[in-house]
Amino acid sequence: MRIQKILSHSLIACAFAGTMSVAVPAAATTLTNTGWLVGSGEGVQVHRGATAQNVLAGGFKGNFGDPPPGLLIEFWCYDLDHTFNLGATYGDYNAVGLSGPGATQLARLFQAGGSRASDADHSAGFQLALWNIEYDSDLTVNTGSFFVTGATAGAVSYANSLLADLINHDGSAPSLTGLYSASGHQNFITPNEVPRECCRQVPEPPVLPLLLTGLGAAALVETRRRMRVRGE
Repeated sequence: MRIQKILSHSLIACAFAGTMSVAVPAAATTLTNTGWLVGSGEGVQVHRGATAQNVLAGGFKGNFGDPPPGLLIEFWCYDLDHTFNLGATYGDYNAVGLSGPGATQLARLFQAGGSRASDADHSAGFQLALWNIEYDSDLTVNTGSFFVTGATAGAVSYANSLLADLINHDGSAPSLTGLYSASGHQNFITPNEVPRECCRQVPEPPVLPLLLTGLGAAALVETRRRMRVRGE
């Protein structure tokens, strides 16, 4: 979880969309963060090039869908450039299915990380491995264009073991869903299946256009009736 927002929403949106293919739905939905998936987040410093950030690493639990509380899900931070608050509810998230090479790598990670919720080290380590897939192309969180310092030995060891084990998983399951904020909050990934009924429906058309449409249709029917009468 980022402590302070530093980049614009457009930049992370471009980075996220470039990693995998998505189909964006038309309506936003409510996401409530009810806390950490296990224990609490572990403080680490993450490095991306010359940028160093103090963050909390770990998975989250919460609810997604309308009307609240919606569906109980686990979800994981996908970007380091935005903020959100624990215990908060946001109504600006879109759920989209993920596909493409980036999604395949992430699916493999979720296959490999079956014990990601067993303790705080596993939760933090899984989050570090996920960030590494997003921001780097190697298989370690110790070096590269993305690396971490200040993390517990257990979290680092688990992250590196997950990355090294990606080759042993085919990425066929689970299918992943991206949770995108429309107004600049953090973007997330969930392995939970999000059913269509959890999403908001497109609003009904305004009453006045419907009324005018109905009156127009009635007038057309009346005109045709009179023409038939006169032609008889």
